[in-house]
Amino acid sequence: MHEQDSMWQAVGTNPSGCRPVRPVDWAPLGDAEFTFVEMIRNTLPDSDRLPEGVDKFQVADAWATGLKRVRGGAGFEHSWRDDSDEILNPSWVTFLSVAFDRTSGRVAAVGRLTHENWAASPAYDLGAITGSNGMSWAMNGHRDGLAYPVWGLYVGSFATGMLAPADFRSNLSSVDIDPATGTIAVFESLGSVGCVAVYDHGSRSRRRLTVVEPITGNERLTFSADGRWLLVPRDDRSILCEVATGRHVDLPIANADWWPAADSMLVTMRRSDDGQWAPYLYNLEQNAWVQKLPDIHVDDTSLSDVYMWAPVVSPDGTRALIRTHAGVDDQYRQAYGAGAHLIHVDLLSGEGSFPVTPLLDRTYPWERDVSDARWNGEPRRTTVHVHPDIEAAMQAPTFESEHLAPDFYSEEAEEFMVKTINRAIELTQAGQSMAHLMPDAIAALAVLRASRDRWDGQQEWLDGLTEVTSRMAMTGELAAVDGDAWTDFAKAFWQLRETPADIPNPISASWVSGDKHWRL
Repeated sequence: MHEQDSMWQAVGTNPSGCRPVRPVDWAPLGDAEFTFVEMIRNTLPDSDRLPEGVDKFQVADAWATGLKRVRGGAGFEHSWRDDSDEILNPSWVTFLSVAFDRTSGRVAAVGRLTHENWAASPAYDLGAITGSNGMSWAMNGHRDGLAYPVWGLYVGSFATGMLAPADFRSNLSSVDIDPATGTIAVFESLGSVGCVAVYDHGSRSRRRLTVVEPITGNERLTFSADGRWLLVPRDDRSILCEVATGRHVDLPIANADWWPAADSMLVTMRRSDDGQWAPYLYNLEQNAWVQKLPDIHVDDTSLSDVYMWAPVVSPDGTRALIRTHAGVDDQYRQAYGAGAHLIHVDLLSGEGSFPVTPLLDRTYPWERDVSDARWNGEPRRTTVHVHPDIEAAMQAPTFESEHLAPDFYSEEAEEFMVKTINRAIELTQAGQSMAHLMPDAIAALAVLRASRDRWDGQQEWLDGLTEVTSRMAMTGELAAVDGDAWTDFAKAFWQLRETPADIPNPISASWVSGDKHWRL
């Protein structure tokens, strides 16, 4: 792999005289024992219960504004948080899944911009999750939100304070990093099908391993400690996929994760006949269940009535983070249902507790819904060997799906790019900086180019825009940083116009200075 093709090189090395266009302080992450991603569940009152003249969007706006005051700048959208419940992501981006390597300082995230980037109401961040932006809210006149924004790949570095968009070509639900090689794995969530893919050694080139179908849309994936396998846990089974070949097999073990304290071992939650939940270990080399750990005990009377799943075990094998519906009372559950709450468990005793309260506020039904939890520590370098029966059941990779077409998300990319560039124009005309918007706009531009019809529909506008902004940059009518940003966008557009297969690097535009010749 050429050094210029490395995403890690691009974010981890500060070019002379340059700084991140949106610097991020990653320092709090170094002290965290574990992290998790959560959102606040949509428990807004039904429209027919609202006062006359008030619609649900207005309530969502008020609630989101209130949430931002108590959640460190996050509204309903997903936020990445540490074990003390401090927010780790900046407010301009929301993360669905985050992987980080403490030793190298590398961060990979599934993320997308929040609506503050377009000076829009935080209610639209909820509407982007529920679909209301493209349906009921738009029909009621609230049309400033992105209808169905895509979750893309972001990469960052502790060393430089960088966080930058890397690839928006697909909609993602999960990400992981192999610390030994820097390879990034993602799960693409493509409507009714999914796809496991990797960026070998952190290169910009995506290698798809296999299609997975059907999917629920919230799949996650994790590397084995030796980096040879990826595990995709599901409610009914878990999928084991070989990184080198894309061969895969369905394992009859639901919601499994890697057990870090021994070779070839998985862990999952199972419920015994007496109703007690406990972690169980499964050995892939033996193809058999091998151990039951102590039953889980949590000081919550509703525990026997709920599900427990997705154990994530600490590197030393003594503790686990487990998701459960426990933590809210029956009255609340009857009114609103229940989300996924995090419990911290001592695996030696089975004793567990809630590291953060499931409900933020007793006045409002603001309930956490956890979607990702990870330990912040160096994993043991265990190896994975599989039983001959598992090896024999391996299936060849498949790539037969219309959802894999390069223009599958071109409509979403067009909406995003047009909205972002229009906002950049507004800021430029107001004499305000807009350079922070350009990396994401360039990432979306590359997806738009995959659709000939959509590209042709925007080309005349973009031809005129890039000609004007480039002239203004050359004559000094724009501030140095913003002039460079508009020039970055123009170069990306011209590159795609002449050579569609030559995808621009949005990370490049995430460094700003008065002199950009280092990027040529």
